[in-house]
Amino acid sequence: MASTSETSRIDDRDPRIVYTGNWEAAGDPEHEFDGTSHGTRSNGAQALFTFVGSAVSVYGTIEKGTLGAAGAPTSSYTIDGSAVGRFTGTPKSDTVFRQPFFVSGTLPAAGNHTLGAFSSTHIPVVK
Repeated sequence: MASTSETSRIDDRDPRIVYTGNWEAAGDPEHEFDGTSHGTRSNGAQALFTFVGSAVSVYGTIEKGTLGAAGAPTSSYTIDGSAVGRFTGTPKSDTVFRQPFFVSGTLPAAGNHTLGAFSSTHIPVVK
């Protein structure tokens, strides 16, 4: 029996993403997936995404000028409650869209999972 693989792109407005803390809707209709994004500058804000699958990735936007006194945007990631990654942005002269923040690789068991994204300093935009 042949195996099949399907990739789904999930927008930041998907109801399976639960935001807690101070998040704001933003976006650039020309450059963001489905024209929108969510961002926070609140330490400890989180987004939880429950999904069925064998891998997950997070892409975001780093806005020009957000790396000043507040520091680089930093976020950490969990899958099923276990720490799996951290992202720290680097200074750019222009806004960077579709920046990979986290890529899980193949998960040990395909099925139901929960991805957690947590703001450590501020995340200009998470998609």
